Amino acid sequence: QSDLEQLFFDINIHASMTAEEINEKLSEAKRVARKVAGSDTKVVVFLDEINTASVLGLIKEIIVDRSLNGEPLEENIVIVAACNPVRKSSLSQVTANRVSDLGREWVSGHYQVR
Repeated sequence: QSDLEQLFFDINIHASMTAEEINEKLSEAKRVARKVAGSDTKVVVFLDEINTASVLGLIKEIIVDRSLNGEPLEENIVIVAACNPVRKSSLSQVTANRVSDLGREWVSGHYQVR
């Protein structure tokens, strides 16, 4: 039996991922963080592609408020997140829609994340 614990949790967010699924994955990281509390050990949670989330309120709570469902995250949890840009192939249609909605001047100089 090994006492080694996983200290890196990669959560690949996608549009169909529910709050319950994110809670489940983050709960395991919280369990490990409580187990190694009192040492200098950090538990890293990497939230990938957060811009695709359908539950942005929960993502904001985790990253900004450092809590999950109102419960503070353990002090030894480090949250890292990535927001990936829209792919060029889908950008042309998004840009066309924004141009018709908002005017070319607004669209031309702004970075867009969908």
